[in-house]
Amino acid sequence: MNKAFICVFAALVAGCSVPKVVMDYQRDSVALIVRDSIVFRDSVIMVEVPQGSDKAILPDSDTSRLETDIAQSVAWVADGLLFHELRNKDAALIPVTIMVPERLHYEQKERLVYNKIVERVEVEKQLSKWQSFIMSIGYGFLIAAALWVAWKVSKLFL
Repeated sequence: MNKAFICVFAALVAGCSVPKVVMDYQRDSVALIVRDSIVFRDSVIMVEVPQGSDKAILPDSDTSRLETDIAQSVAWVADGLLFHELRNKDAALIPVTIMVPERLHYEQKERLVYNKIVERVEVEKQLSKWQSFIMSIGYGFLIAAALWVAWKVSKLFL
């Protein structure tokens, strides 16, 4: 009888209030982000103009004019002398736009840290009627147990 009473009393005392424990973990790890990609970018290169030639046969009283892709020439005879002018055009090289592949390599290390955090959280919540009733029964048992112990002690010493 005494062992059963002690077990019931211990269960009532232990079951009165249990706080909730919230656990969070923290650990250390490293994440490596690697991104490889190929991007095509516009690039301008200069291309040489192919060789060009031209010729004309004219009488000495006429002016000779020749033109290629990159040059102009004018020749004439005056007072028994041959005059000749040769000019390059504005663009001796022709710009050409091409798509050039370019490899992009991106690497990033990130350190992730997780800590274990234990925090006691008291949750205040209104008790339901059933919970209030069970608690009042528990208080009654506690009072009855205290009276019973006082009665036993008084019989022992009186």
